Amino acid sequence: MNKEIYQSIGGVVGVTFIVAWIYCIANYGFLLGVGLGWLPAAITALSVDAASPLVPVLLVGLWL
Repeated sequence: MNKEIYQSIGGVVGVTFIVAWIYCIANYGFLLGVGLGWLPAAITALSVDAASPLVPVLLVGLWL
């Protein structure tokens, strides 16, 4: 894989983490959202990172 692909996957994971953390802050308030919201945000981002190799496989499957 190219360096650009890894950088784009890292960008998607980073954006996923930030969006999930903001979601936790919005739903659980400032104290719980900022204090503990990083944990579900990290789990969500790691799930996206683990599933990222499947994206090209799914795209090829849809294309065929």
